[in-house]
Amino acid sequence: MNMGELDDIRKLLETTLSSISGNMALHQQMILDLQRENNHLKDQLASIISKPKERDPLQSEVMNKFRRNKKRLIKNKILETIKSRELPIPEIKEIVVDQLCYCSKASFYRYIEELKQHDFIHITDENVARIKPLVEVV
Repeated sequence: MNMGELDDIRKLLETTLSSISGNMALHQQMILDLQRENNHLKDQLASIISKPKERDPLQSEVMNKFRRNKKRLIKNKILETIKSRELPIPEIKEIVVDQLCYCSKASFYRYIEELKQHDFIHITDENVARIKPLVEVV
């Protein structure tokens, strides 16, 4: 190799090194910008999470009444379902528990037992629920 070729290679290496250095500086700046944005988003998320939820007093009152009367409301829904047509208990369970998600399966069967004990419903031999003349659980 002669001196001219070596100078050309040196210039090419310097240009390449300069280009790589410029790209590194650009990428470092991009990393810093992304870190700042990430920290900003973390701060926003932390402030959202830490804020106490503002409750509407009416909504709170309605929810408290619902929680207190949930059992009665679910029993009334069971009675409404039976009133519209006599159904087997598994079908009523499917509606109240699986479709509407009003309560768990165990709670549903507890409610059915309570309705039977208080003589609101009668279960036939075919496991079909029939409603008694009373319409609403009090």
